[in-house]
Amino acid sequence: MQTSSVRALIIHSDIMIIEPYSLLSQNDKIRADANPELLFKIKFQIGYQQLKKFALENDILFDTLQRWLNKANGVPLNLLLKLCKKVNISNDECFKNINYVYVGTKNSRMNFPLKLEINSELFFEGLGLYIGEGVLTEKTNEIALSNTSAQVLQFFLKWLYNCFTIKKKDLNIYIYVPLNNFNKLKVIEKWSNLLNVKEGLIRNVYYHKKSKEEYALIVCNKAVLRYLLNELVRNFLHFTLSNTNLSVAFLRGILAAEGSVYLNPKKNVHHVEIGMKDDEIIGLVGNILNKLGVDYSNKEHDGVFHIIICRKENIQKLIELGGFGSHEKRNILLEKAYDLFKQSQTRRGGALSFYLEKISQNPNVTSRELVKVTNKSLTQIHRILKKLTDKRLVYRKIKTNNTYVYNISEEGIKVIGGDKT
Repeated sequence: MQTSSVRALIIHSDIMIIEPYSLLSQNDKIRADANPELLFKIKFQIGYQQLKKFALENDILFDTLQRWLNKANGVPLNLLLKLCKKVNISNDECFKNINYVYVGTKNSRMNFPLKLEINSELFFEGLGLYIGEGVLTEKTNEIALSNTSAQVLQFFLKWLYNCFTIKKKDLNIYIYVPLNNFNKLKVIEKWSNLLNVKEGLIRNVYYHKKSKEEYALIVCNKAVLRYLLNELVRNFLHFTLSNTNLSVAFLRGILAAEGSVYLNPKKNVHHVEIGMKDDEIIGLVGNILNKLGVDYSNKEHDGVFHIIICRKENIQKLIELGGFGSHEKRNILLEKAYDLFKQSQTRRGGALSFYLEKISQNPNVTSRELVKVTNKSLTQIHRILKKLTDKRLVYRKIKTNNTYVYNISEEGIKVIGGDKT
């Protein structure tokens, strides 16, 4: 079991236990609607003079504090905890007497159980997806994510439903299409079926000229959830590296959001690339890859930090780790990259067998003699012979005139013998 510096976040191997109100109390914008009995108890036990002193100590107008306690307006959650502490009311008792919390207007209000039990891997994969693809601007308090993949959007909905008790009625969905002659009713019906939501949740369909594909934007207007996520992000980083399963889950989410697969069959160059503007998160991803034994290179271009993953064994490792998570299309491309690597390796193996056969048929052969029997240039033959020698498939010895001659080794005989059988 691991515990963060904040008591409100405890992580077991497969379950996270979150105390939402404890986390939210770290932000002074969160307001609480509390039971009148609790507010009366606070006023009665503290008394008039001590309330005035409390207001002065916390730089609050006394009239404002009185209005809060008379339930004219919501009390800031962090101040409510301070008031409870003065009269020996525990945090748990305080939280039990909260009807809901909100930010700004009460339209965004949410209530939580004292403890939320969440599947750890689901949470961290969703968090990786949200950090990579979600709307993170400070100008809005919405939780929002857009994508062309219905599977990715389905996973995002599952994350909201199962981790934060969000209901379908709390959502608004918007569809963007690249063609301006779309049939709105058909588009709504299509995405309603893809996302398994009622057509009424799809508020509108818009023409988006710059988009190459149709995509959906899912918006949750619960501002409180945005603040809760901010606190979870602030407290989660060290957990991601401390547990392999959480590292893998977070990586799947990041790959689904910001990963791409590039294929070049002609040059046999295939790689996975992750690009992000947040250098702290890209650094975390790099540390996760190091921990999981995946080699990579990195570069920075125009303020975007890139991680590039090449080579067959690294692609194979990504597949074993779950690849791009919920992004089915990219998982298919990842499998294709691996298959292309295998095909290329088979071709290269066949080529090596060809040269081994020639050396086997011509004992004590020189490089110039191999040029004649293979129709390759001398430079190419020297490169091939070096590779075969390095692999100990052939060995060389010097003739009296300082010319090297080559013969097949026992390892080389096994290679061509294996090919013939």
